[in-house]
Amino acid sequence: MKAATTLPYLRPGWRIWLRATRPRTLSASVAPVLAGSALALRGHFSILRFLLALVGAVAIQAATNMLNEHFDHVQGLDLTRPKRADMVVQTGEMGHNSLLYGGTVAMLLGSLCGLVLVFMTGPSLLVVGLLSVMAGYAYTARPIALGYHALGELTVILFMGPVIVMGANFVQTGHWTASALLLSVPLGMLVTAILHVNNVRDMDDDRTNGKRTLANLLGRRVAEYEYLLLVPGCYPILIVAVAFGALPVPALLSLLSFPIALRLCRQLVGSYGVQPLDRVMIGTARLHLMFGLLTAAGLVIEAVRVRV
Repeated sequence: MKAATTLPYLRPGWRIWLRATRPRTLSASVAPVLAGSALALRGHFSILRFLLALVGAVAIQAATNMLNEHFDHVQGLDLTRPKRADMVVQTGEMGHNSLLYGGTVAMLLGSLCGLVLVFMTGPSLLVVGLLSVMAGYAYTARPIALGYHALGELTVILFMGPVIVMGANFVQTGHWTASALLLSVPLGMLVTAILHVNNVRDMDDDRTNGKRTLANLLGRRVAEYEYLLLVPGCYPILIVAVAFGALPVPALLSLLSFPIALRLCRQLVGSYGVQPLDRVMIGTARLHLMFGLLTAAGLVIEAVRVRV
């Protein structure tokens, strides 16, 4: 009898489980870990700590993605939406309880990585880790449901920006630094833009089902202005950080991605409907990854220059 009760969680194949994590979005946790870790390369660097931070961040985001779909389904939000490629419950490929199980396992994996890092670095990281796990669970879970009360962007810009970047840097250096904070702001803005496009795409369905987001509260025109603030607006922050010496000059490699940012802004203004806005969202995720990789590459170049 026990085997029969656990078997449904194991039925979906690995491809469905992978799709349930929404892998197209997981770069949102990879890029800030790479950038925050690269900032620490000028000093002592631990590969083990880097891998633990990377696996932990990706696991918590994957868990959040799965739990979001579970709670959106339970609360009836997904029942009226058109079917999308990143959904597995609505298409009948996986039960929502399986997502709850998978999300819980992924959250435990991320928490385990965090606890090992706490043991290595000290208790100050524990508070950050606990808050990250709580935010991942409470994003769509009642009674808090941050994403249902127009707090999605604030939650994402905080936890996918400063928390991950500064955390990845802290586990290497043992210090919370202003440089890591300044580095985290543009990365946090870009990852928030990914969520914002998602909310623009779903604004009518969200409004109908009582989910409040900045997009459906402020309207389409203001939502477009918000995207214009988040995406092109992140580049001046990086330039100022370099100008004041908080970040090295090679970090400006990320400016190579600016033409893509402008193209996405034009694309958003002319895009309506699920598929066109899906393309903008995927493009924004790629921009975030490119920005993070270019910035990390610049920081690696600076670290090599200093060591030589």
